[in-house]
Amino acid sequence: MNDGGREIRQAALTGRYRKQIEDIGTLDLRILGTAYTKLTYVNAGSPLNGKCQNGTVTQQAYPSMSCYQINTRATFTSGPLTLGMQSRYIPKGKFGTTYVGPQDDGYSPTLPNSINDNRVKAVTYVDVNASYRIIDNGRRMVEVFGAIKNAFNTNLPVAPANNIGTNANLYDVLGRTFRVGMVRVPMVMYEPGTVPAGVVNTGRIRNLDYAPTFLDLAGVEKPAQFEGVSAWPLITCKVADKDWKAPDFTYEYYWEWAYPMTPGTFAIQRDNLKYIQYYGVYDTDELYDLARDPDEMHNLIDDPAYLQAKVDLRKALYQQLANRDGRHAIPDGQRNAIGSVRRNRAGTGAAPFPDSWLVEPNRVDRKDNVLPDSVAKQRAHDEGKAFVRFPVLGSPEANENAGIKD
Repeated sequence: MNDGGREIRQAALTGRYRKQIEDIGTLDLRILGTAYTKLTYVNAGSPLNGKCQNGTVTQQAYPSMSCYQINTRATFTSGPLTLGMQSRYIPKGKFGTTYVGPQDDGYSPTLPNSINDNRVKAVTYVDVNASYRIIDNGRRMVEVFGAIKNAFNTNLPVAPANNIGTNANLYDVLGRTFRVGMVRVPMVMYEPGTVPAGVVNTGRIRNLDYAPTFLDLAGVEKPAQFEGVSAWPLITCKVADKDWKAPDFTYEYYWEWAYPMTPGTFAIQRDNLKYIQYYGVYDTDELYDLARDPDEMHNLIDDPAYLQAKVDLRKALYQQLANRDGRHAIPDGQRNAIGSVRRNRAGTGAAPFPDSWLVEPNRVDRKDNVLPDSVAKQRAHDEGKAFVRFPVLGSPEANENAGIKD
C-alpha cells in the first residue's frame, strides 16, 4: 500500500484445523502470521524506516510496527455453549529507528540521538471469552456473553529511555478488562386486542425505555427528567420494527481514587457502531463495527471511511452524558479530536512510578492501600504485616479460610 509519503508491504500466512470431538463438541484452531517486509514514511522531506520499530506513544504521529505478529485463536463449541481463547504475540523490536542505543552499530553516548536502551521486549497477550445461547429458534437468537481482554494482565513493555509505555496501537495500555452482557434479551408482552398475538418484533429498546412505555400504556405523561422513550408504538406494531429508531446505548464510568489504573470511560453504541473515549488518561479513542467485529479487535478510530461516524458519535455521546440541566458531572468540553498528543521524540518523558509502588503480584496486603489510613494500619505495616490479609483465590490459605479441603 502506498499512502502519500507512506509505503507499507506485508505478507500473511494462515492456517486452520477443525475437529469434531465425538459427541462433545467442535474444536476450531486458527493461526495468522503477518510479516511487514517494508514500512517507510517521509518526515520533514526525509524517508525513514518504520519497520521493526515498536515505538512509543511519542511516535504515534508516524507509522511504527513490529517486524511481525502472530495471532492464534481456539474456539470450542458444544451446543449453545462457545468458549474461546485468542493470543497475540508481538516480538521484540527497536524503540525507534532514528535512535541509536548500546545494541546498535555506531553507538556513542555523545550522539544527539543516543539513548540508553533502544529495545522493547516481546509481549504475548491472551484474551478469553464465553457465550451461551438462550434462544436460537431460527428466527432469532438471544445469548449471554463475557470476555476478558489481557486475561493475565500482562504489563506494558517499558521504554527505559523515557519510562513511558510503548505504542498504544500495538500494546494494551489499559491492562485486564472485562466485558459482560446479554444481547437481544426477549421482552414478552400480553394484552389481547392491543398487542398483536404471535408476533416476533426485532426492534430494540433499553431498560431506560421501560418506565416511559408503561406510563404511555397507562395514559400518563412522561416526566421531563426521564431519559427513555416509549416503545408502545413499536410493541403495538403502529411502527414497524424496520422503521423503529432504536435509541442509543450510552455507558459512563467515573474514575475512582481507590482504583486509579482504570480511567474514566464513556461509550455510546448506535446501531452496530460502538465508540469509546477515556478521560484523564493518555490513550487513543476506540471505534468498532460490531456487525463485522463483534470481539472488538480492530479499532477503526483512524479509518477515513468511519470519519463522519466518529464525529457524530462524539457529539451524541457528549450530549447524552449531560444531566437534565445540560451540565456534566465532569466539567469537560466536547471532544472533537484526539488532542495534542504528540511529544518530542527525544524528550525526557514521564517520571517513573515511586519505588514503593513496584511490588510483586498477588501480595496478601494488596487491599491495604484501599482501606482507610489509621494508626492500626500503620502499626501493622511498621511490623511488616498486612493490615488485612487477602490471600489469592485458590491458594491453600484461601481454601482453609473457606473451609475447603485439598
